Amino acid sequence: EGCEEEVSIAIADPGGKDCPLVYVSPKFEAITGYSREWVIGRNCRFLQPNLAWCNAVTNREELKSMHSFCEDALPTGTRIVNLLINERKSRYPFINLLVMEHVEVQLPAEAGGGEASALYRKQGTRPFIFGVQTAIDSQTCALVELLAMDREGLRQ
Repeated sequence: EGCEEEVSIAIADPGGKDCPLVYVSPKFEAITGYSREWVIGRNCRFLQPNLAWCNAVTNREELKSMHSFCEDALPTGTRIVNLLINERKSRYPFINLLVMEHVEVQLPAEAGGGEASALYRKQGTRPFIFGVQTAIDSQTCALVELLAMDREGLRQ
């Protein structure tokens, strides 16, 4: 009882320069303190701790796996789960349980222009990375359960 999560959604374009965010939910704005207008078009690394040494110590392995996940052309349905220390716009840290999955979105017949768009129109779909973030820093019971799990069990 009493474990209530703050869950948000973010969608990134793996075909764009530096995998920019193309959508964030209102809850993302509430959790992070960043406005949708500021976030769209940026890579989500702005959530990483501002102190480089802190980020390296707390998130090193997670960042490596996330970088590969976002840079490599992976099949639809490929999923990754990460537990990160992130920072809100106020620089206040939070523990972020992040689940990302490669998805394909069916395009409408009248999809926009450009070379990439022409390729996607021909394929009929467009790849995105769908992310679900849960701020669990205030939920001791959920955090203890996650930390007690092995990484393989968590990925399943």
